Amino acid sequence: MSKWRLETTDSQTEKEILGFSATYLVVLLQFHVGETNSTTSQSPQTKDFPMM
Repeated sequence: MSKWRLETTDSQTEKEILGFSATYLVVLLQFHVGETNSTTSQSPQTKDFPMM
């Protein structure tokens, strides 16, 4: 019973870590895309994007 509980908590933290890394990557990607777009072409969309 305790072993099963450990497994469930492990999978739960794994999902949390995966979700956190996924959002972190998305934020990094958005920031990078916004940075490159702002240098090449100045558009209002890219300026408002990172603030979201």
